[in-house]
Amino acid sequence: MSSQSPPPGQGSPQSWGPPPRLQGKGLSFYLAWIFGILLLVGGGFFLVLILGLAAMLAGAGGAGLHPGDSQISETHFLGDPRAKSRIALIPIHGAIGMGGSGPFASRGTDLDAIRHYLDLAERDKKVLGVILHVNSPGGTVTDSDAIHDLIQRFRTRTGKPVSAYFHAVAASGGYYVAMASEHITAQPTGLVGSIGVILGTINYAEAMGKLGLQRVTILSPHTPYKDILSPARPMREDERSYLTDMVEEMYQGFVDVVDAGRPGLDRDAVQKLADGKIYTARDAKEKGLVDALGSIEDAFDWMKDKVDREDVELVLYGPPESLMELLGLEGRSQKEISEAVKGLAAGLQQWSELANPTPQMKYLWTGSR
Repeated sequence: MSSQSPPPGQGSPQSWGPPPRLQGKGLSFYLAWIFGILLLVGGGFFLVLILGLAAMLAGAGGAGLHPGDSQISETHFLGDPRAKSRIALIPIHGAIGMGGSGPFASRGTDLDAIRHYLDLAERDKKVLGVILHVNSPGGTVTDSDAIHDLIQRFRTRTGKPVSAYFHAVAASGGYYVAMASEHITAQPTGLVGSIGVILGTINYAEAMGKLGLQRVTILSPHTPYKDILSPARPMREDERSYLTDMVEEMYQGFVDVVDAGRPGLDRDAVQKLADGKIYTARDAKEKGLVDALGSIEDAFDWMKDKVDREDVELVLYGPPESLMELLGLEGRSQKEISEAVKGLAAGLQQWSELANPTPQMKYLWTGSR
């Protein structure tokens, strides 16, 4: 266990977006040149680096950086490091479900990572409860909902309490996830809310017309909605109405989740607050969206009272910390490393897909990006 305690709220969500898009030639062309130059300049070191990254991909079995306990760091954060009982601090940081998994993906909250953290907290008999450290503008609807469901199932199976601490931003999907907790402490200077759903894309049909370009799409008469949200043509009104109904359905689901997660508010009150507006933490406290204002230390004190234990340690879960762990070389044989190279191509393909995102429905505060 590392003795260092890096604040989990460092860094702003704005800096955690998808990798920059390379224009002109294909992404694989530029990556091939980059890796070639690195190999020529760095020789063996960069070869080991690439092999290690590939080993992580292959060894994770598609679960990103968190295939099991051996690749989850547990860092002392607060309390007595010699205590026999622990509280797990689980980070909900950056964009939720929008960074993908693996070393080629952008930073954010990965569904598989949260699943592994909760599994470890469930199996570790020393862990008496969980605090969610939320610093997120939200993310995709599906991943936010899946993480919320994982936390609820964890509470039902284990009986262990779950609370949330809001750092700088707990907006949209970040707030949605926290509705699975039973108590929320918010940093007084933080931002909370943005309850709502957004679906968007870039439309360049007018620009194409000015350039004399036209996209040709052949559709069956039975599938007039097959190219809905195509950026190369204007949206039809029937399409806009159809998509608005979909967004409204997801929005009402968000209101239901907040209604269930904030028993002090009735549904009408939640509906009035769920207009997409972002609130200061103090305003959110007055409106009943959070329970208390305070620091992570205050959130830890609440949890200690909840589990009726003063002598307890707060342990931060996270990805591997050491260079050897990060490269996936810790404890691996030469054969395993060699075989893991096959996973490198899959990682590059994943990055390419992230650089060309498809429209997704999101619980996301776009003002933070």
